[in-house]
Amino acid sequence: MLRAKTSNGIHSFIQLDKNQALNTWYELTGHGIQAVSGANDKENSHDAIRYENLIRRVMGIKKFRDGSHHNGGAFPNHQALPKYMFHF
Repeated sequence: MLRAKTSNGIHSFIQLDKNQALNTWYELTGHGIQAVSGANDKENSHDAIRYENLIRRVMGIKKFRDGSHHNGGAFPNHQALPKYMFHF
Protein backbone atom coordinates (compact mmCIF):
# COMPACT_ATOMS: atom_id res chain seq x y z
CA MET A 1 0.00 0.00 0.00
CA LEU A 2 1.15 3.45 -0.81
CA ARG A 3 -0.44 6.68 0.32
CA ALA A 4 0.66 10.06 -1.03
CA LYS A 5 -0.49 13.57 -0.20
CA THR A 6 -0.37 15.90 -3.20
CA SER A 7 -1.72 19.31 -4.15
CA ASN A 8 -4.69 17.43 -5.69
CA GLY A 9 -5.55 15.54 -2.49
CA ILE A 10 -4.57 12.26 -0.87
CA HIS A 11 -4.10 9.23 -3.09
CA SER A 12 -3.96 5.60 -1.94
CA PHE A 13 -2.77 2.66 -3.98
CA ILE A 14 -3.75 -0.74 -2.62
CA GLN A 15 -2.28 -4.08 -3.58
CA LEU A 16 -5.02 -6.54 -4.46
CA ASP A 17 -4.63 -9.70 -2.42
CA LYS A 18 -6.53 -11.94 -0.02
CA ASN A 19 -6.72 -9.08 2.51
CA GLN A 20 -8.24 -6.60 0.08
CA ALA A 21 -11.24 -5.74 2.29
CA LEU A 22 -9.06 -5.18 5.35
CA ASN A 23 -6.48 -3.17 3.43
CA THR A 24 -9.11 -1.02 1.75
CA TRP A 25 -10.86 -0.07 4.99
CA TYR A 26 -7.56 0.38 6.79
CA GLU A 27 -6.04 2.66 4.16
CA LEU A 28 -8.95 4.53 2.61
CA THR A 29 -11.30 4.86 5.53
CA GLY A 30 -8.99 4.57 8.52
CA HIS A 31 -6.10 6.69 7.30
CA GLY A 32 -7.96 8.66 4.65
CA ILE A 33 -10.64 10.29 6.78
CA GLN A 34 -8.16 11.22 9.47
CA ALA A 35 -5.68 12.62 6.94
CA VAL A 36 -8.35 14.77 5.29
CA SER A 37 -9.56 16.01 8.67
CA GLY A 38 -6.02 17.08 9.62
CA ALA A 39 -5.45 14.56 12.41
CA ASN A 40 -1.95 14.14 13.74
CA ASP A 41 0.04 10.98 12.94
CA LYS A 42 -0.89 9.26 16.21
CA GLU A 43 -4.66 9.83 15.82
CA ASN A 44 -4.44 8.80 12.17
CA SER A 45 -2.70 5.52 12.98
CA HIS A 46 -5.00 4.68 15.87
CA ASP A 47 -8.19 5.19 13.89
CA ALA A 48 -6.85 3.10 10.99
CA ILE A 49 -6.28 0.19 13.40
CA ARG A 50 -9.77 0.66 14.89
CA TYR A 51 -11.32 0.52 11.39
CA GLU A 52 -9.40 -2.61 10.54
CA ASN A 53 -10.46 -4.25 13.81
CA LEU A 54 -14.08 -3.29 13.14
CA ILE A 55 -13.92 -5.01 9.75
CA ARG A 56 -12.21 -8.02 11.33
CA ARG A 57 -15.19 -8.33 13.74
CA VAL A 58 -17.66 -8.06 10.85
CA MET A 59 -15.74 -10.72 8.89
CA GLY A 60 -15.55 -13.05 11.93
CA ILE A 61 -11.76 -12.82 12.24
CA LYS A 62 -10.86 -13.41 15.89
CA LYS A 63 -7.33 -11.96 15.80
CA PHE A 64 -7.17 -8.18 16.24
CA ARG A 65 -4.34 -5.76 15.55
CA ASP A 66 -3.09 -3.72 18.49
CA GLY A 67 -1.22 -1.16 16.42
CA SER A 68 2.19 -2.22 17.69
CA HIS A 69 3.85 -1.48 14.34
CA HIS A 70 2.68 2.14 14.43
CA ASN A 71 4.18 5.17 16.13
CA GLY A 72 5.62 3.86 19.37
CA GLY A 73 3.79 0.64 20.01
CA ALA A 74 0.39 -0.71 20.90
CA PHE A 75 -2.29 1.55 22.29
CA PRO A 76 -4.79 0.50 24.98
CA ASN A 77 -8.10 1.11 23.16
CA HIS A 78 -7.35 -0.55 19.81
CA GLN A 79 -10.67 -2.44 19.88
CA ALA A 80 -12.77 0.69 20.38
CA LEU A 81 -14.93 1.98 17.54
CA PRO A 82 -13.27 4.43 15.16
CA LYS A 83 -13.63 8.14 15.84
CA TYR A 84 -15.59 8.66 12.62
CA MET A 85 -18.36 6.20 11.75
CA PHE A 86 -20.59 5.93 8.70
CA HIS A 87 -24.34 5.43 9.00
CA PHE A 88 -26.16 3.94 6.04
